[in-house]
Amino acid sequence: MTIHKDHAEKGQIIVIMSIGIIVLLSFVALTVDMGMYFLDRRQAQNAADTAALAGVLAKHYGTNCETDAINQAAMNGYTDGENVDVQVDCDYGEDGNYVLVTITSTSDTLLARLFGRENLTNEVLAEAHYTPGESGVTSSILGAALIALDPTSKDTFSLSGNSTLTTQGGCVFVNSSNKKAWTGSGNQTFTTDSGIQVVGGVDLSGNITLNTNITAGEGVKRSGNITVNGNILENQDVEALPFPPVDLVIAPPEISSPNCTNNGTMVTTGGIIWLTPGVHPKRTISGNNNIVFQPGNYCFSGDLSISGNMTITANQVKIFSNNKNITFSGNMTVNAKASLFLLNSGNFNIDGNAQLNLSDSTVYLGEGNFTLNGNDTTRILSDESTMIYLGSGNLHFNGNTEFICTNTTFYINEGDLTRNGNAKFSMDAPDDGIYAGLLIYMPYTNASTVTINGNSGSVLTGSIIVPGASVKVTGNSNSAVFNSRIIGYDFKFTGNSTMHIVFNAEDNYEFVAGEDPYIDLTR
Repeated sequence: MTIHKDHAEKGQIIVIMSIGIIVLLSFVALTVDMGMYFLDRRQAQNAADTAALAGVLAKHYGTNCETDAINQAAMNGYTDGENVDVQVDCDYGEDGNYVLVTITSTSDTLLARLFGRENLTNEVLAEAHYTPGESGVTSSILGAALIALDPTSKDTFSLSGNSTLTTQGGCVFVNSSNKKAWTGSGNQTFTTDSGIQVVGGVDLSGNITLNTNITAGEGVKRSGNITVNGNILENQDVEALPFPPVDLVIAPPEISSPNCTNNGTMVTTGGIIWLTPGVHPKRTISGNNNIVFQPGNYCFSGDLSISGNMTITANQVKIFSNNKNITFSGNMTVNAKASLFLLNSGNFNIDGNAQLNLSDSTVYLGEGNFTLNGNDTTRILSDESTMIYLGSGNLHFNGNTEFICTNTTFYINEGDLTRNGNAKFSMDAPDDGIYAGLLIYMPYTNASTVTINGNSGSVLTGSIIVPGASVKVTGNSNSAVFNSRIIGYDFKFTGNSTMHIVFNAEDNYEFVAGEDPYIDLTR
């Protein structure tokens, strides 16, 4: 029997196949729509998670929580804008240590737009919490006299030329994981009684004498005439320190601008120049008459320049200048107790053989420099704690100045520290108060340079904590003695430099062992 199919049946098959293809393509389009939707949701969630973590880190480090969180979301593909909305709540939670990030994003559709849905919307939430650790630092910091904190770079601890480095009372710790974290070349002598620990590796060449034990996370490469009077341990588990160094954050002093409500006066009576509180114009005073600033607030609209052979008394005064300078020059003595010198953008200059007796006082510079010039002896002598604070300015020692200071902390927020020429200084940190034992401090956000150069010898007592700065000892620096713990981002010893570090805990800023803070995602 023969079966014949007519043309109508053939047409039905075509219709059925067409419908089937449409249905198949619809399912494909729907699959793509849902796939893109869930992919976007997963990516948005990852971006929200990392943004929330960035937010709580910012709250801890003192940077902008909202900005850091939004920037982190953008780095993960979710930039706040037309199709993406990133909301950050940095004050979420009862204890103020939560950050809530909400990301709302839209994605275009393929099939759904046939039914009036041109896009699909995702909304994801992420919540992070910061649990403060107990105040303190790791044992690696407590046991070290010199610490180089750079976590990854080559030459984090570098000796070259004819440099000589000696440390006593604490080890040297090199935080870099690089295989050339510690490098040496030239003619050097390196001596320490407590050894050197290197997270990464060591690469030494030249004529080097090492009087120390070496513990390294990687290999210790030696070429040339290398003498090691000590043990070498390679491929050891040397635990790295965290960077940024959370526990090395030290708060700056709290300062407010004085209020001047009247015009100040300057009169000479009985051979003494008397100044009264209030608003003052530019003052240029010279000669041999003694000067007395009566207690109160002084606001200078011009420079204050004092020179000559005299004694200046300024007890319980606040001297304020918005954008002008203060200069002391000549053979004078300045006695200031419980006083404040506040310059928003001017410079504080000491020229000549001046002596500043600053007891329980503060020199606060917003943008200007603190500079010592000349070939004489300059002294800052304090029987109580004194602070020299520089916001974005620099601390400079120039010429052949001999600089002597006691009971003083130098807090350099953004600027740098440079010693040029034959400047010689003897510096002692405060004996008591919140900054006891702290000689020089820069926050880890200050990535400038601390430079010691020239043909000079100095003695410093107290901690030098500059965790973001590069410390460079160059030139013919001779017999510099630091009764200190020195913490820097990296250390470079070049030229004919000689440096002797003696660490005694009683002379230094007190650190206590503590527990690390804890950060986690709670939602």
